[in-house]
Order: sequence, then structure tokens, then C-alpha cells
Amino acid sequence: MQKKVLKVNPKDNVIVALQDLHAGESVHLDSADYTILKDIKAKHKFAALDFKDGDHIIMYGVLVGKANQSIKKGEVITTENVKHQSAKVEGKTATLSWTPPNIEKWKDRTFMGYHREDGQVGTENVWLFFPLVFCENKNIETLKEIFEKELLHDKASKHQLLLRSLLNGGTDADVAVEEEEQDTRIFKNIDVRFITHQGGCGGIRQDAEALGRLFAGYVNNPNVAGATVLGQGERR
Repeated sequence: MQKKVLKVNPKDNVIVALQDLHAGESVHLDSADYTILKDIKAKHKFAALDFKDGDHIIMYGVLVGKANQSIKKGEVITTENVKHQSAKVEGKTATLSWTPPNIEKWKDRTFMGYHREDGQVGTENVWLFFPLVFCENKNIETLKEIFEKELLHDKASKHQLLLRSLLNGGTDADVAVEEEEQDTRIFKNIDVRFITHQGGCGGIRQDAEALGRLFAGYVNNPNVAGATVLGQGERR
């Protein structure tokens, strides 16, 4: 029989409806019966006991809210009868100690990578194009089109080459040769990526700051060699 309700944590004093429940319906959970007082939609919660104004609401085993009026057992929990509250966040209570693993056998190992001026090392070499405001998306798309046609030269995937070889009676070796021959990129050690977005205009300062931090993270990634950024003069 499919369960109708769920208590996420044994300490919880609210219960989750797993399906729509109707007023007057009785549900059973953990040797207790609950009568639903009002219709409750699936994924909403109801009181597992009677709450007085100011009583704590516990879910996931932690404080998540406080009743701002009396709530009867079986009554739906809403933003009207509960307001948010959380327990005080405590500082660090323990010290972690660990023994670093022995890395002697790897200390002289190397890999093909790209050294960056800040000391980081990347395994890819990517140049980014992105706008600071969505108004520049069209220009990014135009750059993408001309770069792909003139500099990057779209090539068939390995799977396309394999199918082409099979149709012509070729072998895997023929695929490898054709794959090598079709790589006519001018800058063979650089991948170019073009990014567009819908931010930068019409938002609040915090939105712009979040977008800026996102792009700063992209540019400072060790796999990124650099970036071309498009913006408009009136933007911060």
C-alpha cells in the first residue's frame, strides 16, 4: 500500500503529505492516527500535535519556524500560521587532524598542461568570449559565427567519420587518418568558447555583482588562457 504521509526525522513535529489529503480523512503513521482538518496538497505539511502561539516547528530534526497562532493537530502548515525561525549557528566546536598521504611515488610525475602566470596549471587552453550585458548577445553570436567559419573550421565528429568509413568499406585506421587530416584549425592548441546570458541589465546591484563573480571565476580557472569581454559604456 502506498504511503500517504512521511515524517522526515523522528524529532519532527510536522508531517509531509505525499499525496493530496482531504478534510476529514484519517491517516496512520508510526502507531498514531491523524485526522486531516482541511484539504492539504501533496508535499505540504500538517501539524503532528497542537501548537500554541510561539511554539517551535521542527523539521529535518532542526528548528525551521515558530507558530504565530494556535495550530491544531492535523491542520495544514502555511506561511500565515508559521513564521521562519532557525537555531543559533554555533562556531567551530572541534578540531580536525589528519595525516597527509605519502606522495613520494608521484612527486616526479608530469602531465601535458599549461602553466599560468599565477602558478596554476591547466589541462585545457580555452579562450572565452562573453558579454557583461545581454544586450551584447547578438555580437557574441556574430563573433561565434565568423570564428567558426574562418578560424575554427567545424569538423566531423569521430562517430561521423566512423560511419563514413563503414559506408566506404574503410577501417578504424582510416578514421584516425581522416580525423588527423581534417584538423585544419589555425590555432590548434586553443579552444574557443562563446557564452551568452540574460543578465546584466535591469537588475539590482547584487545581481550585477553575482554575475561579475561568476565570470571572474571563469576567467581565473586554470583551464582558461584569457577572455574577450564585450560591454557597454554606461554599465558599471
